[in-house]
Amino acid sequence: MERLRRHLASQGMDPERLAWDWNKVRDSQREEAAEEVKGSLILEKIADRDAIEVDQAELDRELQQLAKALDQPEASLRARLTSEGGIDRIKSRLRIEKALELVFQNAKVKSLRAGQTGPGPQ
Repeated sequence: MERLRRHLASQGMDPERLAWDWNKVRDSQREEAAEEVKGSLILEKIADRDAIEVDQAELDRELQQLAKALDQPEASLRARLTSEGGIDRIKSRLRIEKALELVFQNAKVKSLRAGQTGPGPQ
């Protein structure tokens, strides 16, 4: 819900002025949100198991990219995020992204041949 509100605001719309039934919107988002949370929890466990951490250089790169994308001075963005707890959220997101990358690197992928409906000979 909050992500949708932020997205609307970034598009210049005031979410509070929209004539939406926010209860219906919340209900329609519930299943997707539950799946997102489950996925994040699994990736957090993988990150814990494999001792995945975000180092200062990775965080600095992310903040530089974010400041550039938002056309804001990095120092003021960093100060605002620090006061709002945003730095920890960014670190957490980067850690989950690294865990997901690890999963992709270790995935065993089987490709299907054209016209094949199931696993073929290996």
